[in-house]
Amino acid sequence: MFTPLPDHTRLLGGAKVHFEAEALDQLATVSRLPRCVRAVGLPDLHPGPGIPIGAAFALDGEVRPLLVGGDAGCGVRLFAAPRVKASGDALERRVREATDGPALPDVDPGLALRAAWSQGPRGLATLPGVPESLAELAAACPAELELSLPPPPDDPELGLALGSVGGGNHFVELSEVTAISDRAAAEALGLRRGGAVVLAHSGSRGLGRALIGRWGDVVLTAETAEQYLLELEGAVRFARANRLVLAWRLLSAAGIARPGRWTHTFDLVHNDVTRRSPRRPRGVSAPQRRRPRRAGSAHGRPWHPGHGERGDDGRRGRAEPVLRGPRGGSPPQTLRRHRPV
Repeated sequence: MFTPLPDHTRLLGGAKVHFEAEALDQLATVSRLPRCVRAVGLPDLHPGPGIPIGAAFALDGEVRPLLVGGDAGCGVRLFAAPRVKASGDALERRVREATDGPALPDVDPGLALRAAWSQGPRGLATLPGVPESLAELAAACPAELELSLPPPPDDPELGLALGSVGGGNHFVELSEVTAISDRAAAEALGLRRGGAVVLAHSGSRGLGRALIGRWGDVVLTAETAEQYLLELEGAVRFARANRLVLAWRLLSAAGIARPGRWTHTFDLVHNDVTRRSPRRPRGVSAPQRRRPRRAGSAHGRPWHPGHGERGDDGRRGRAEPVLRGPRGGSPPQTLRRHRPV
């Protein structure tokens, strides 16, 4: 048996989806926090270190860094390409060679940390020592919003983590598109049967752990949360840069890292804090709500060269994909979001 869920808590999953009792207990515990106004357990809900993984929470006017945890900025980067010529043992050998050792051995780790923290993926474009094909990918990424971020933690070694997967359920993979159920929606994302997809699922690596070590189990109000949110933004930008480098390693192995070899890309962050304002009648003030997302799928918008659609900042474009990662032996899926949860 598990603790009953409050009325403002919702589980997403059909009759065939099994939820562990411990995960449901954790979801119930968090959803009963005094300022929690809504909680959602996603189909991949599973137990975490006191906080469930695969859930989203809406808190009215406060931020709890512990809900974000040590995997700040975690998300998924997708690249779609028409095809990959290499296959079999030759491709496996190239993948091993491309992913063995540090991703950027000729780049100063301190410079890389500061560039990724402040500018996200695009910050890598002009760093000395960055390979030309990665610099081209980074330069094509949308610019981050201009914010006055605090400096990153004073540990240049954190920059060495760029292009690394990490532990847990993180992964990077090269897949073939084997089935399509909505051809028009798939083509809008560059997905074609027989085509190739590179998926990189990772976060901000040691930066997330440094953040939670610094802030711990505190409750931040609208007046006291700004410093944490700015530091979290830096970690999210670093995480996006990490996923770009991680994906580039496989793109290079497959021979599709150059512009023109891939067609679409987007990056979805699913461990962050998003500010929301509840809908109210015109003229009625509404308090800000902050919604930490915890290790579930989040929507975004695709970006591809020449089409004016952008994914990293989510401010332009029409399609809103959702990525469902591999779980329980099932392959990853790219879905289309019909309405907000």
